Amino acid sequence: YLPARFVAEALGYMVEWDSEHNIVLAYPRGEEKPDISEVIDYVDREVPQEPVEEQSDNEEPVEFSGKPLNPNEYEAHDGWAIPYEFKQPGASRMDVTVEELRQNPVVMGSNGGKIIYDVDVQQDMVYVKQFATSHAPAVLILAKGNNVTAQRANTLKKYSSNTFTHGYYVSYDTRPGTDTKIEDVTHIMLLYSNQALAVENPLYKGDN
Repeated sequence: YLPARFVAEALGYMVEWDSEHNIVLAYPRGEEKPDISEVIDYVDREVPQEPVEEQSDNEEPVEFSGKPLNPNEYEAHDGWAIPYEFKQPGASRMDVTVEELRQNPVVMGSNGGKIIYDVDVQQDMVYVKQFATSHAPAVLILAKGNNVTAQRANTLKKYSSNTFTHGYYVSYDTRPGTDTKIEDVTHIMLLYSNQALAVENPLYKGDN
């Protein structure tokens, strides 16, 4: 592992730290510092939030109860890694429908560090109502059968309160093989510790 600054400077770049926006900026030495205002606006913009149907007082959270998961049964596009959570000792998968989840939210992790209350699937966004001791959204995968390429990280965002609803974009253009159409997705997978909560996608239109 090499410090990125030293590598960039050796290749003829200027490297600066923008403490106001927590951004590392690199640009060719001798050129004017680029205007990054549009980039900052994009990074700082809020993910659109959409209210999820409120839960009734009768719902009782249930503990995660999954079946053993074999990471060798899953695949990722062109060398992209199988999720870290799949490879942990005791890794397991629990399958539920959206209706089942709304009736009985699922508590994940041995310490109850995450609770998944609801998944609202739209054409362009997937909204997940959740609780997290870390106040950070869960990692989400848009699984196409056993293909788990389309991984949506929890980002660096942290919420100021629990519970919260986080929106995940369905389609990315930043990595080969990850551009996704929601009707091709079989399961919305939410990961925590060594657990994978697989929620059946109500908008899936395939045959498998």
